Amino acid sequence: NTSFKKDLPTNAELKAFVARLSPYKQVLIFYPEFKSILVQNPVVKDITESQSVKEPTAPEHANVMDALLGKHPDWSDDYIFEPKIENILEFFDAQMITILVEEAFLESELAKTAARLVTMDEAQIKAEEFIKTENREFARAIVQIKNAHLLETFISKQQKYVKGNLSV
Repeated sequence: NTSFKKDLPTNAELKAFVARLSPYKQVLIFYPEFKSILVQNPVVKDITESQSVKEPTAPEHANVMDALLGKHPDWSDDYIFEPKIENILEFFDAQMITILVEEAFLESELAKTAARLVTMDEAQIKAEEFIKTENREFARAIVQIKNAHLLETFISKQQKYVKGNLSV
């Protein structure tokens, strides 16, 4: 069971996670791929060597191995190639898997951030609509209060006029 302290793992957490993947022949990562702020598509990526890789021909293989082992015809034998080629391949294999896993985490974080931005934009639009509605209701209430005050004033003046206390 692997858990990370945050959504994006630290380098140490990422290395430990990749180390746990090494015994598997195929590892598939599912994550949302960022296309645009409004579009994030689900993606499945195979980060292991189970992908089809073109095997080098025998002469190509021999030339590459000769070059790596210092036996290239144009080179002298004045040096030793260290560390072993297997160790180098293991290192780069682990590095590539680490980079691919990290890419998936970063892509997922980007898609999540885009979704949050869209949600925040929608919330802002709704808040602005709510404020407009409340301002209209507030303005309507003020007009009603002014009308009620004017009506009270008018009724008061009319009652005084009817009683004869008010001269025109």
